[in-house]
Amino acid sequence: MGIGFIYLLIIILIILIVSIIFLIRSIISKSKIGIIISSIVILFVFLLFSMNKIDEITINKNDINKDLKIFNIQLKNEYKILENNVSGMPERNQETKIEISKQDAENIIHEITNSNNFKNLTTSEEISKDADSEGRWNSKKMLNYKYPDFYGKEIYTEIDNIPTRISLSIETLNGKNILSYSKIED
Repeated sequence: MGIGFIYLLIIILIILIVSIIFLIRSIISKSKIGIIISSIVILFVFLLFSMNKIDEITINKNDINKDLKIFNIQLKNEYKILENNVSGMPERNQETKIEISKQDAENIIHEITNSNNFKNLTTSEEISKDADSEGRWNSKKMLNYKYPDFYGKEIYTEIDNIPTRISLSIETLNGKNILSYSKIED
């Protein structure tokens, strides 16, 4: 988050404060146009600050299919959206969990384990060494691995002209196949 973002927040807060003052004065003077204009500006500012919440609520299967397409994954069976959390501004973080079929989970795990750069990381030392490897966090190639508890894929790519790290994991929890992915914009 740069200084430009802080300046933008200050400008938005000034606009909000001026709009609230203008709204109060318009109510006192019974100016319908003033009430309408200031109300629209205030609603726009609140809409801007609630954008993440709107994205959390409005996620749909088309959005998830588009995100999974980055990993060349197409789910063949129905799935259930369990959770979607969006935070951050301007660098947004999205974490989504879906429950998928056993067949889809097996297909994705098969794809991961049969990739040419698959790594089976079983100890904390291997995991730490892999995390510290050169170019690990800005690699443009798809990374495929198995940690002790889950299988995963990661890639650093551009989504809508925004550099984004997107990671996916598959694990079985309480007999359910859970696919989780997170998008972190830089």
